Amino acid sequence: MIKQMRFSVFFAVFLVSGCAASIYTAKYPSAIYPPVPPEQVQILSDYPPNPNSFVVIGEVSVGQMSGEMDHFTRKELKKKVGEMGGSAVVLRRRLENISAHLSTTGGQSASGSLLGLQNSAPALSGYNTIGNPAGTISNFSMTPEYSGKGQVLRYLPPRR
Repeated sequence: MIKQMRFSVFFAVFLVSGCAASIYTAKYPSAIYPPVPPEQVQILSDYPPNPNSFVVIGEVSVGQMSGEMDHFTRKELKKKVGEMGGSAVVLRRRLENISAHLSTTGGQSASGSLLGLQNSAPALSGYNTIGNPAGTISNFSMTPEYSGKGQVLRYLPPRR
C-alpha cells in the first residue's frame, strides 16, 4: 500500500513537472521595481497601443510547448515576471516543430517530425520502415510545438 502510494505521488509529481515548459528570464540591471503579484501580471501577444504607458524591464524565453500554453506554464510565467517587477509580458510564439503519428488498420505505426529543427528535409521518421503498410490509415494526428520569446513590461502611472 505504501509503495503504491509512493509511486502514485511520484507519478503525479512527474506529470505536473513534465507539463510546464522551461522559462528563462533576464532583468535589465537598471530596472529596479517592486514585485507585482502574479494574478496582476498580463500575458499579451502585442504591445500596448500607447508606447509612453510602459517601460521594458527585461526579456523572457519560454521553451518548447505543445499547442496553447498550459495552466502550469502560464502560472509560472506570471510568477517569474511578477518577481522581476513586471506588469505584463509580450510573448511572441514561434513554430518550432510539428510532431506527427499515424497508425494503420493493419496495426503498424510511425511517429516523427514533420518540420525539422535542423537543416534537414521535413520527414515523418519511421514511415519508410513501414513501406506499404497493410490496411489503410486509421489514425493520423499532428501536434504543433512552439517556443516563445518576448519582453517584460512595467506599466507606468498615467501622466497628469
